[in-house]
Amino acid sequence: MRSSLLLACALLFGGVPAAAQRPEELPDIDVLWIERTPRYPGYRPVYDLPGRQGVPVLVDSARRPLTPARVRAIKRWPSAGDVVTFTAHVGNRGGADAPAWEHVWHVDGRLAARGVLKTAHRRGQNVTVSFRWRWQPGRHTIRFTADPLFKVRDLSLHNNTREDATDAWSLVWAVDRATYASFNRVRNFLGTRSFEDWAQWHVDHMNRLFDVSPTPWSRLGAHGSAPETQETGPEGRRRWAGSRAVSGALSQSNRPGAGRPAPSGWRPRIRCDRVIVLDEVEDAWTRALGREPLDAGYDGGWVFGRRADCTEWAASVDWGLIHEWGHQLGLTDLYALDRPGFQNLVEDERGDPLLLGRLSDLAGTMMHGHGPTLFSPECMGALITQQGRRRGYYGDHYYCTPRETVLEIRDSLGRPVPGARLEFWQDRNGEYRGRPVFAGTTDSKGWFRLPNRPAPAITTDGGYTQRDNPFGRIDVVGPGNVLFARIRARGHTAHTWLEITELNLAFWMGARGRAVLIRRTRIPPAGAPAAPAGVAVETLRRAFTLRWSPVPGAAAYRVHVGDSDGTHWRILANVERGRTELAGELPDGQLHRFRVAALDGRGVEGAWSREARALRLVRPWGLVVLPDGRRLLRDAGFGQALLFRADGSVVGPVGSVHHHFEGSYDVAVGPDGRILSAKWGDGYDPNPGFRVQDSGLNLVVDYRRPEGSEPGRVRRPMGIAADADGRIFLADTGNNRVQEFTASGEFVQVIGEGELRQPMKPALDRAGRLYVADSGNNRVAVYERDAGGRWVLRRSLTDGIKEPVCVAVDSQDRVFVSTNRVAGVYMFQGDKITWKYEGTPGLRLTGPRGLAFDGRGNLLVVDEATLRIWSIPLP
Repeated sequence: MRSSLLLACALLFGGVPAAAQRPEELPDIDVLWIERTPRYPGYRPVYDLPGRQGVPVLVDSARRPLTPARVRAIKRWPSAGDVVTFTAHVGNRGGADAPAWEHVWHVDGRLAARGVLKTAHRRGQNVTVSFRWRWQPGRHTIRFTADPLFKVRDLSLHNNTREDATDAWSLVWAVDRATYASFNRVRNFLGTRSFEDWAQWHVDHMNRLFDVSPTPWSRLGAHGSAPETQETGPEGRRRWAGSRAVSGALSQSNRPGAGRPAPSGWRPRIRCDRVIVLDEVEDAWTRALGREPLDAGYDGGWVFGRRADCTEWAASVDWGLIHEWGHQLGLTDLYALDRPGFQNLVEDERGDPLLLGRLSDLAGTMMHGHGPTLFSPECMGALITQQGRRRGYYGDHYYCTPRETVLEIRDSLGRPVPGARLEFWQDRNGEYRGRPVFAGTTDSKGWFRLPNRPAPAITTDGGYTQRDNPFGRIDVVGPGNVLFARIRARGHTAHTWLEITELNLAFWMGARGRAVLIRRTRIPPAGAPAAPAGVAVETLRRAFTLRWSPVPGAAAYRVHVGDSDGTHWRILANVERGRTELAGELPDGQLHRFRVAALDGRGVEGAWSREARALRLVRPWGLVVLPDGRRLLRDAGFGQALLFRADGSVVGPVGSVHHHFEGSYDVAVGPDGRILSAKWGDGYDPNPGFRVQDSGLNLVVDYRRPEGSEPGRVRRPMGIAADADGRIFLADTGNNRVQEFTASGEFVQVIGEGELRQPMKPALDRAGRLYVADSGNNRVAVYERDAGGRWVLRRSLTDGIKEPVCVAVDSQDRVFVSTNRVAGVYMFQGDKITWKYEGTPGLRLTGPRGLAFDGRGNLLVVDEATLRIWSIPLP
């Protein structure tokens, strides 16, 4: 419809010649951007002053803190009545020259100026048109239009005009010259050949997102009063219902950050104020501006570097740009409020890590990811409460917290739970562990008042005040801004999380004095059945069997299953009275958490049992028993090690997912308790080698090199071991050899070159002899050091074994071997097999892999086919 109207106007005014033209022969008048001068600086705080680390401080050029008087003296916006100049930059991105064209300026939709270009607009030429205006505070719009009556036959009509808000935050862009030229050569997804058209679409769309994204105040009642509090359901996810202002009405203050309702429907805006094209964009701002963008009068800057895929780039929406420009406005990465389960090392009743995790309540919004998504109420609240404030501060909106924060604990029926015991942990160095940072008990109303912990007193200029609060010193990036809580009452244990954004939203919605945040849990009502005891789960391949002890008087049982992080739970089955067992197939996913509850005659659910956990293994292989008796399994389908208790029950995946052990097979333990892993390449780093972690699974040695056959380089390493001195032996399977390294990861020597064929696993005995499962030669090769420290092949253990996969030597120097062909486990004493194990008549070993000794007289065998760890009494 719009295109038809434009064409009709063009025909009416005689702008379209009768003879048709090819698009390549048309000009394309393109309003690129509008700049405003003079410019005034934004804020550029530092966060690393001695004694004030993490606190934003404005400083002078010598890094001395500015006094409040000096800060107030800095002009950041034009004053009312100041003359400012708007300059439209207009290019011709078409294939022909354009005749001189008319142009108009509009202010707030009213014509303010008009004119005509003095000369023809040459192909590839940029021209400027300026307009002077006396500054008026508040929001006004400035629009420039080239060829408003469509008198020029133009390739594209949608890029002939540009409108900016006068109070918009300004960006400066630095663009690599080759990238800029490529964008101006290829057709973008708008149909033009213009870098600015492509980039300005993202500006316009970001502004559209600001208009339609939810705000904290959109949840307020019709009369401006705050409705019922935010409520978190049993699954741990926040259910939005607003926040109750228990004391104090909503503030109507106009000071930014005062927690007021959205002022007159104001929404943020950004604009492009300048585009700079550079031959070299490294250190772009020094080259182009001689200083940082904030100092040069912009609210943010963005660099478009050199890329080889500009054709694809121009043809696509770059959602990452909108996310990154959000950072320029001071918005934080909301994914920094996620807490993966491997970080939660708070111990359960048995002393094992809970491994409970969570995604931020704001997952699925722009600053948690890229898009296409809306901005969150948190982000919109942060921006709207900074109307008129120049940019430069980052994340200081986290300082908006109520003076008092209360958690109201409710049971499964929605009733308050008095006498509940709460313990809170805060992440430090990326982990939750040790003693709680504070604890307490709910009162008769089910309320627990969180203590306000000391925080540096600071008010950022034109912004927010940090005061004592439950988090202590607030980190504007995200660490420490999520509390983990354990709740115990009526024989039930529940867990919840408290994210700082809950306090921010409550504050902005009016709960500046006190915010009450409801946690509805699965704590049973008083008098409900007790929790079942003895819950345990066994697995065989994909099948599981769950068992528990009966609860006196139970009318039935309900089995719940949770996901890996324990965030989402669902009812798996209801089990009739008299049965205390459930069999089934493991659901999709890696770690599964089972909890059982008894039901009374009315169907009321009692307290939940302790968790029983099961792993859906993929390709289990290497196994090691730790000094405390627990077991660590390496499964090539997992990016983390898998921890089991000494009794064989599952704890779960441990260690950071960022170490990327997926596709790797073996694990070993050194004499100092360090964990060694043979490492294949992965999707993040293709280089193979090995990694060493301390007992806390922190990375201490990372030996990886490009795949190759030179000494020190490896190919498809399958097995790893360490001797009594900590020296590391790596089965370089793809190169048919073993390599020796020092404990710190320095290459020592190659072992077995020309003698081994597909070596799978090294092992050492008490005398320091090296045993190698030499799969391709159907033997175990035994090496000893000569006087010069070189390894010499002394003998071979064969006796008919086929394709040995793993070798282990016990304290009696008995050699155990798992084999792939004629699957089984064999024990050598001397050169002969004196014992073997192939399974039971009802269940055979069909894929034995890793071997370990549990210290209790049992041999542990990882079976890849049955997806379980077998425990076999030693002979």
